[in-house]
Amino acid sequence: MVDAAIARHGARSAFDRVRSAAVAAGRPFDARSQLTVVRDWRRTVPSAVPFFNASDAAAALQRLRPEHSSLLPLSGKAHARTVNCNESGTWSWFDSDVHGFNNRDASWESPEVILLGDSFVMGQCVPPGRELASRLREQGLRVLSLGYAGNGPLTSFATFLEYAVPLRPSTVVWVFFDNDLTDLEGELARPQLSRYLTRGAVSLMSRSAERDSLVSRLLAAVVDSGVVLYPPPSMGQKVRAILTLYHLRGLVRGVFNADKVPLETRRALVQMLLRARDETAGWGGQLRIVRLPAWETFKYGRSASPVAAVVEEEAGRLAIPYFDAASATAKPEPWSAFAQGDLVPAHYSEAGYRRLAMAVATWLRQR
Repeated sequence: MVDAAIARHGARSAFDRVRSAAVAAGRPFDARSQLTVVRDWRRTVPSAVPFFNASDAAAALQRLRPEHSSLLPLSGKAHARTVNCNESGTWSWFDSDVHGFNNRDASWESPEVILLGDSFVMGQCVPPGRELASRLREQGLRVLSLGYAGNGPLTSFATFLEYAVPLRPSTVVWVFFDNDLTDLEGELARPQLSRYLTRGAVSLMSRSAERDSLVSRLLAAVVDSGVVLYPPPSMGQKVRAILTLYHLRGLVRGVFNADKVPLETRRALVQMLLRARDETAGWGGQLRIVRLPAWETFKYGRSASPVAAVVEEEAGRLAIPYFDAASATAKPEPWSAFAQGDLVPAHYSEAGYRRLAMAVATWLRQR
């Protein structure tokens, strides 16, 4: 089995870069793979699992073709010790809630703020209680986090329909990260996700037992049986990737061609934002957007993010309140906000999430 957290989208080299940076800085680093950590922990914590997102589920469903394959889980195993990631030297984890997200079960009781987004909302690579949602709770807000690592805008929209709409919070905060428009291009090619653009929810919230049973079966195949979800690319695929500069496409588009986001991608973005805005307004709530800056934003400048241009423009056109967190994250200086400082790209550090939460809480109170 190729470790889902490390092998996904060529991330093994990123793991190696983070490890090298830690060693160079003289910090200890747990070099075990995620799967090894899961198997080691299961000796004392039987519920230990790797985090398992919608992309993993789609890949597993395609390879295993189990019954109920029309059901696409949008989160991980419920009530499980979820092994998250390692960017600081130690593997992070969280105990998932009743629906497989990073919350306590009590957070589902009448939340006033619901967060949508990817790994930066889930709390990738920081200890429990140090992620954005927990920091916002420290600011006195009743927050439910529906973020999950690997989510792009379409997966976040599906999560909104399945879990946020039934709860009707007063505020939905849709958090965009600087790679989201590239993620959206891939999501639009997946029928199990693109269906959410034209149809409603499939009632995942009320089908939690069925969803969790499916996730358990898929995880068992991956962890216990060694099923490979992401086979290594062939030599031909590697050559084609190099020739087409696939790995540079997102950066080049962001730096030089922010106005050249594919029309289909932009239309889908607008469709989702409009529907989420109107759905939320329909129960008397409000949709808001937060843009999170990537490490590259500070390394190469704000223009490195097509999100900063395209999402901000569409939010303004649709009259959706928009907050760019770049300035707040950078104070007093940007590098302490990231797990490996200015050495390599990484998620936010504990200090970064704390700064972000204070800024977002202040902004949310400005109604």
